[in-house]
Amino acid sequence: MTETRVHRTGSTPMCDREHRKRRAPRWALVCIFAMAAATVVTSAPAGANHGVDSIFPSANYQGGDSDCKEHSVSGVCLADSRWHTVYAVALGSKMQAATVFTLDLSYDTTDINVIYHSTSQVTYSGSWETDVIYSNSNSLPSNVWGRNRCDDDSPGGGKCDQFYVLYHADKFDAEIPNDTTLQRAIACQETGHTVGMLHGSNSDPSQADTSAAFRCMRTNPLAAVASMGPHNINQVNGQY
Repeated sequence: MTETRVHRTGSTPMCDREHRKRRAPRWALVCIFAMAAATVVTSAPAGANHGVDSIFPSANYQGGDSDCKEHSVSGVCLADSRWHTVYAVALGSKMQAATVFTLDLSYDTTDINVIYHSTSQVTYSGSWETDVIYSNSNSLPSNVWGRNRCDDDSPGGGKCDQFYVLYHADKFDAEIPNDTTLQRAIACQETGHTVGMLHGSNSDPSQADTSAAFRCMRTNPLAAVASMGPHNINQVNGQY
């Protein structure tokens, strides 16, 4: 399953800036936010789940079908390359900060190279589409925090040319307006699906969705873990 559901009680675009891998970010004033210190794993040390395949395609996801499902309400596909261009529209300051946090301090520490597109650079059609568009959607089911879908599977081979990541903004505002860790965890999980990362039960061999090894990709319940872990990083680097 590729949407972040509830299992727990309780247009301002992303900064117009270029960001190159492992280079100190240059923040526009409108994007300054307080970031708590975080420990980031930048390689795959001992403890990664070697022998467990958690990257699309998998025998335990879509019956082993390796086709990317364009316009599926919740589908995982591979990115079309390790160069991951991203753009966000009207997320609000908190989810914008959570999304930038996960991109900079999780995905950009792997072999994925995150590049932020500005308003003048974002592309919605053609052969050089922006890889991920982040936006809010209050039409998501009431028990869903976020969802991703592939909007263009033209590259073939299980790859997607453009993903949409949708956040349930009203639900965030009503239920977790100040839960920074959970906001980051949801951003991390939905972004993970845009590079082909799967949940535990969809892995091969199948694992518990609650397995701590899956870090921000854990579900049932959604784990308030704001970053990737050694297993996630090992899987992404192995693919890209």
